[in-house]
Amino acid sequence: MAVKEQLHKIIDQIEDEAVLNAYMQLLQSFSEGEYGQLFNNLSKDQKAQLEVSYQRSLNPSNLITHEKAMNTLSKWL
Repeated sequence: MAVKEQLHKIIDQIEDEAVLNAYMQLLQSFSEGEYGQLFNNLSKDQKAQLEVSYQRSLNPSNLITHEKAMNTLSKWL
């Protein structure tokens, strides 16, 4: 139960609606069929890397614009 309590405390501290929505979508995807299966099939290291990446994405200074991402990805598309 401690994990749920910690999660509730974290959620209660978040004021940004967009961040809350992102968390909600992430949690829903883990609990729903295909996405949950995909996550469950990851190794512990892959799950840890995913968590680190997600946590870093919550810091706006780590983000790039959509335009810059698309320019970078256009090389492979």
